[in-house]
Amino acid sequence: MQKQIESVDGLTPFLHGATSVRGEMPFFWRMSEHECLEGMIDLALFQADKKKWFILDWKTNRIERDELQKLRVHYRPQIAAYWKAIAELTNQPVSAAIYSTSTGQLLGYNEKELADDWERLRNLPPDDLAGKIASSG
Repeated sequence: MQKQIESVDGLTPFLHGATSVRGEMPFFWRMSEHECLEGMIDLALFQADKKKWFILDWKTNRIERDELQKLRVHYRPQIAAYWKAIAELTNQPVSAAIYSTSTGQLLGYNEKELADDWERLRNLPPDDLAGKIASSG
């Protein structure tokens, strides 16, 4: 798995200093007394010296390079939810990206867009929230 991870274009900087590499890392976050969020992160890297996480989700959609922005937007709700869950569970900063296997491209998200999308998701009725995250995952 390490060779596959290292072959991802743009991921090498995140690997340097990573003290923990977790493939298929499950999480369960109790958002409130009546709500929880659970999922499976394809790859999680932790840099202990910086106390920082990087999460990555592989996307196997068959797309062309000119469709990468659509892919990025489509999966942003899922990644925003994962980003928020790991940030809340660890109380540490989190960076996030998806990797398009069909194009070999790493597509990162910035903290502001994830925070904005999470705010939008958080304000949806619970059934809509679950549906929105599930449809993007």
